[in-house]
Amino acid sequence: MRARFVAVLTLLGLVVATLPVGGCGDNDNSVAACCPVCGDGVCSGDENGCNCARDCDDGTVCTQVILGVCGDGSCQRTGSPAESHERCPADCPLDCRPCD
Repeated sequence: MRARFVAVLTLLGLVVATLPVGGCGDNDNSVAACCPVCGDGVCSGDENGCNCARDCDDGTVCTQVILGVCGDGSCQRTGSPAESHERCPADCPLDCRPCD
């Protein structure tokens, strides 16, 4: 009886360990990574010094682009204003999901 109890507890522990954990990180078992969020303190996804200087101090050289308009079909990641998936998902698609 005790061996069966231990086996059930072990199996239960394995099941719980494989459940997805909310948010982003190594314990997140989802297929798509979390979408980058400017201001979260992590330089990730398509963020760079031009479209999210708060998270990225990567030395990206930003160019002055007047035509960087969301919806024009061109993702201007180094323009000013720079586009990113967060700012313009229509022009800058990423395979990601919103995360808490």
